[in-house]
Amino acid sequence: MKKSTKKHIVTTLIPLALGFTLLDHQVSADELNGVEVENILSHLNNDELISEESLELDAEIIDLTEVRTSSVNRTHKNGIYTVVKGDTFYSISQSFGLTQTQLRVWNNLSSIPSHLDIGTKLAVTKQGVEANLPSSQKAKLIEYGKPLTYNSAEEMIQSLAPVAVKIANQSGEEKLWPSLMLAQAIHETGVERSAGMSDKSRAPYHVLMGLKARGSVTSILDWTWEEVKVGDKTEKIQVLAEFQSFSSYPAAVQGYADRLRYGPGWDSNFYSGTWVSNSKSVWDVLDNGGLKGYATDGVYVSKIKDKINQYNLTQYDRKVSRISGETRFDTAVNISKQGWDKSSTIVLANSHNFADALAGVPLAGAMNAPILLTRTGELESATLNELNRLGAQNVVILGGEQAISANVEKTLAQKGISVNRLAGETRYQTAGLIAKELNRQSPGVKEAVIVSGDNFVDAMSVASFAAQNNRPIYLTRQDRLTDDIKEATKTIKNWQIIGGSSVVQASTEAELQKLGASATRISGSDRYETNQNVIKHYGTSNSQVYVSTGRDYIDALTGAVLAAQKNTGIMLTENRQDILNRNIQFVSRQNINQFNFLGGEKVLPNKIADSLKNYSTKGQ
Repeated sequence: MKKSTKKHIVTTLIPLALGFTLLDHQVSADELNGVEVENILSHLNNDELISEESLELDAEIIDLTEVRTSSVNRTHKNGIYTVVKGDTFYSISQSFGLTQTQLRVWNNLSSIPSHLDIGTKLAVTKQGVEANLPSSQKAKLIEYGKPLTYNSAEEMIQSLAPVAVKIANQSGEEKLWPSLMLAQAIHETGVERSAGMSDKSRAPYHVLMGLKARGSVTSILDWTWEEVKVGDKTEKIQVLAEFQSFSSYPAAVQGYADRLRYGPGWDSNFYSGTWVSNSKSVWDVLDNGGLKGYATDGVYVSKIKDKINQYNLTQYDRKVSRISGETRFDTAVNISKQGWDKSSTIVLANSHNFADALAGVPLAGAMNAPILLTRTGELESATLNELNRLGAQNVVILGGEQAISANVEKTLAQKGISVNRLAGETRYQTAGLIAKELNRQSPGVKEAVIVSGDNFVDAMSVASFAAQNNRPIYLTRQDRLTDDIKEATKTIKNWQIIGGSSVVQASTEAELQKLGASATRISGSDRYETNQNVIKHYGTSNSQVYVSTGRDYIDALTGAVLAAQKNTGIMLTENRQDILNRNIQFVSRQNINQFNFLGGEKVLPNKIADSLKNYSTKGQ
């Protein structure tokens, strides 16, 4: 009979180890007959992971069993059709509502056959495919209709978020992004569907992430959808795929994490793009191919992003910790314990004198020494105990006897600890002496920082970065350079001024230029913007910051050396909503997701921690 050139709506079905919506496109009978189809069998064998989502047929789509190229009525027995004279592969596929690709894959054919022997048996339904399985594989077919485990995505998140966070941050393992785990669990299980979770994702199978079975693992067989290339087009076909099953959902999350950390078998670094060490955020993973090979769905990444945004899953990527104590002395000790097991040298500063202390941060960094605090007249017992724990043999005292008395020095000497005091007649001179000692400890200083000697906040912002870059901090008066700075310009030609012209006037820059030095300035409209601009200028290498109140210097002082040790800086904040909003905007743009609070709840209320951890963001 004459072939029809009438266009029909064809729903291309695909057996995939992942799930996607049906792809509908217009084709003619001529286009269908003899179409060249690439060999996808090897592709199906190598797909790394499998997903599933709900599939709904449009009411207007024509039932393919009604599309005919002949008047032959074909029937099957238990899903198996026996070829008779006059049959072609194409005519058989059309009689049973299949594409040639679907029929080929269901019968494990490497290509579309041009000839069929009479009597050849072909599986033309899912029942037929299952009937052709060996008994060992039939035993793996899942049972449908098991009870739902989770009734909503929210319920799933509430249950699995703590598990994902714990497994993503396992000690000694590559860190992962919990938001990615949760988004994929939501997507792969189809928990949002009106019909509920997919059957294979329910107990007792716990196929949470759609992992294909590899090696000697417990597995099940289930039908799913896969997207394949057919010429220059894409088809979706149904396949019977083997999934790795688990004893529980936590075990499934662990199995997924292991797959990302150790690869699918042939390449241990296959998913290294998903590691926290190789990405700044979960958006970085998704935008730069970290999930390569996970799905054949061309819009899979967009679907995962949608889930992350819809349920604010990035909140689980953020970590908040706090270092504090009952007093500022205790906080300093606890900061020391975080960064140092032993230290032969420590730096000792007055607990109420910011000028000497902040200038000492780069020196402490050069000596890899913590900064501890003391009162003027006597050594705190907590500080002395920490000296003993560290095994300290040397103490560098910052400031004169008005800051730390001779009695403290005597106490140290009685403990067999040698003391080196750096003290000038003024805070400016003390900063100059500290700078010289830094150059002695770490010769070759070529750059330095200038901050106001009357305002601690700008020194707080830059101290940890100055320590990382071996830059001394000099204190200056508002309208003129000190003699120590003028002397230092003979060897140091590059200077960085922190703070606006209201705290360090422009005349100081001109004065530096007259002395043959150059100067750059980092500033902002207020202390918080200056702080953020300093962090942006220097950058953080590990997506974390230390957080300190912008209204008191002391915790930032002792924490700055620890921040330098961790190659990051200190972000200033306070319990004001406008400041919190600016903090959130800043850390979101900078992909900062780990916050280490310096100080107790009195100076940094939990509201601040909650705001930084739980804010909602949109992906790129």
